[in-house]
Amino acid sequence: MTSRKIFIIPAVLLLVVVVAFFTYTPASPTTATIPSGYAAVNNSQFQLETGWYQNFTTGYQKSAKLNYNGTTLPVLMVMVNQFPDEASYQQAYNGETEKIAWHVTSSGTENREGISVKTIQVTRDGGGENVKSYFFEKNGKYYQVEIDITSSDTAQFFNSDKYHLEAMVNTIIRTIN
Repeated sequence: MTSRKIFIIPAVLLLVVVVAFFTYTPASPTTATIPSGYAAVNNSQFQLETGWYQNFTTGYQKSAKLNYNGTTLPVLMVMVNQFPDEASYQQAYNGETEKIAWHVTSSGTENREGISVKTIQVTRDGGGENVKSYFFEKNGKYYQVEIDITSSDTAQFFNSDKYHLEAMVNTIIRTIN
């Protein structure tokens, strides 16, 4: 009788494994359907200004890289980052002020689209690159819009193309959900 139990138990376990193997169908990865004129980062979507599009080479789980059609502008990148919590958000903000070989050229808090937005602009000590970031919280989610520019005259660049960049930042802040 004992030898029969030794045979039956492994046979039943093997049968359970075989049945489970053939009946299990893994969940297919779901990709969000993003409407035309919109972009996405993690579980948030936002509207884009005309001429802007999302470059999906970076995916969209933590960051969304945005490009502008037909530009010859020296924009290195526009990124929209979503942080999982307030601590990560605060760490990213503090990290902007602590970059080695960079210095803060401006910082402050402003009201954009009814949202309190912390802004910070840093410049590489050697020149030629500026990063302007907009940090904000909306609907319990934490975001950063980052504009990274390579130009020998960034102040002139920000002034000449300020409208396109500011319109895009405001649209993101207003429409992100």
